[in-house]
Amino acid sequence: MPERHGLFRNLKHLLGDLLEAVGMRVSLFANEAEEARILLLSTLVKALLAVFCLGVGLVVGVVFLFLLFWESRLVVAGLVALGFIAAALFCAHACRSGLQRGTLLFTATLAELRQDVRHLRGGEDASPVPNERQTG
Repeated sequence: MPERHGLFRNLKHLLGDLLEAVGMRVSLFANEAEEARILLLSTLVKALLAVFCLGVGLVVGVVFLFLLFWESRLVVAGLVALGFIAAALFCAHACRSGLQRGTLLFTATLAELRQDVRHLRGGEDASPVPNERQTG
C-alpha cells in the first residue's frame, strides 16, 4: 500500500508542476496581449493626431497658395490635386507593404511553448530562449 500512496503523491506533484507551467504560459500570453494592445492603442492615437495635424496644415497651405497666386489659381489647383494624388498613392503603397511584411504577435509565448515541447520530447536542454525585445 505505501507504493500506491507514493504513486499518487508523485502524480499529484506532476499535475501541480504541469498546472504551474500552464499558468506561467497563460500569464506570459496575457502580458504579451496587453503589451500589444497598449502599443496598438498608442500608435493609433499618434497616427490620428498626425493625420489631423497634417490635414490642418494642408488646408492652411492650400489656402495660402491660392491667396499667393490668385491670378493663376487654376494652375495652383491642378498642382495641388496632383500633389495630393501622389501622396495618397505613396501612403497606399507604404500601408500595403507594411501589411505584407507584418510581425508575429506573441513570439515569446510561442518560443516558450516550442521549448516546452522540445523538452518534453527529450530534446535539448530547457534553458530559456532570450526574447528579442529584451535584448536592447
